[in-house]
Amino acid sequence: MEYVWTPIIPFTPQNVRKVPNNKGGVYKFYDRFMQCIYTGRASGSIYGDLRHRLQSYYQEDDFREHKTKKKLRSDISYFNWAVISNKRQRRATEKNLKRDFFGRKLKHNWN
Repeated sequence: MEYVWTPIIPFTPQNVRKVPNNKGGVYKFYDRFMQCIYTGRASGSIYGDLRHRLQSYYQEDDFREHKTKKKLRSDISYFNWAVISNKRQRRATEKNLKRDFFGRKLKHNWN
């Protein structure tokens, strides 16, 4: 099944509201130099859809539990996403995006 990446846009609350609700998919965060700094996925469940997951980066959290968000929050400038309905394809896409050409884990993914 094919999926389409949205254009890269500024990471603002207004733009996050444009993300589809109740949809699963994969998203990428970029720094101010347009370098990808993180890739993640959202399951598509009520509390794990794309919009909810992206909005969570604006919420005040207990950073002892969300170390990745703490590191990322100040660096995120842009983002894009792709809606992917198939659970296996979401996982595979995220895994592939977190690896380089040689299969090594990229440094920008801190987990």
